Amino acid sequence: MKRSSKPGKITSAHADDIRAKDPLDQLIIEEGLRIVDISSVADGSTLILTLTNGTTVVAPLDDVPQLATAKPAQRKNYELVANGTAIGWEDLDVHLSLKGFLTSIVRSEVIRRLTGPGERGPVMIQRRRSGAKAKAVK
Repeated sequence: MKRSSKPGKITSAHADDIRAKDPLDQLIIEEGLRIVDISSVADGSTLILTLTNGTTVVAPLDDVPQLATAKPAQRKNYELVANGTAIGWEDLDVHLSLKGFLTSIVRSEVIRRLTGPGERGPVMIQRRRSGAKAKAVK
C-alpha cells in the first residue's frame, strides 16, 4: 500500500487494495463469481443462470415483467456485460446484475422459510473446510 505524504497516513492507490465488506460483493469482486450461461424455462417464468463455480441459480421472473412476457427468442437475445457480472437484453431495455439476482433469491428464500406453512425455521449450512463435510445446523 502506498504511503501518504503525511506522516502516519496510508492511502490506497489501487482498487485491489480495497476489500468488500458485503458477502455477495466478496464472492463477485474478490472471488470472481460470474455468470457463464443463461437459459430459461419454456413458459418464461424462470431464468436459469450457470455460474463460474458450477452453481446453477434458478431466478423467477415475477419481478421482471418485460422478461416474463417476452418471446423465447427475445429472452435468448441477451449479452453478458461487465465481465459476466450482469446481463443485458438491449431489445427489451432490461439490464440485471448478478448481485441483484443473488440478493433477490436470498430474500425470497428467507421469506419462504419464515412464512411457509409447516416450516421449522431456516437451516444454516456451514462451508466446507479442507476435506470436512458440511453440516446442517438448526
